[in-house]
Amino acid sequence: ADTLSRDPLGNFNLTSEGLRRSVRTVLASNVPTILMGGGGYNLPDVARCWAAITSESTGRAIPKEVPLHEHFLLYGPDFCMTPRASNVRKDMNDDGYVRSVREVINGRTKRRKARCS
Repeated sequence: ADTLSRDPLGNFNLTSEGLRRSVRTVLASNVPTILMGGGGYNLPDVARCWAAITSESTGRAIPKEVPLHEHFLLYGPDFCMTPRASNVRKDMNDDGYVRSVREVINGRTKRRKARCS
């Protein structure tokens, strides 16, 4: 969760939805996967992130709004389960670069599957 957009120590601009999609891609590869929580210094965003990842990995939906609980006010001002990215960093990843990264990851995943079969 250190890569989340509003993390005070991170230099990334990822959202919990972006991380959720990444988990979806990994899980679709049908490679045994362990998801381990941790990281992040913006605690409400960390909680939202891991709720989204848990939702994706279990196939269960979560509400669009943060449910009422004792720390509810920390989730303002919008109280949504999917916080928006900040404008701290410009997205410098063009489609070609993203495609090349996917090719490398897919190649490594295929080789890994072959060794573990």
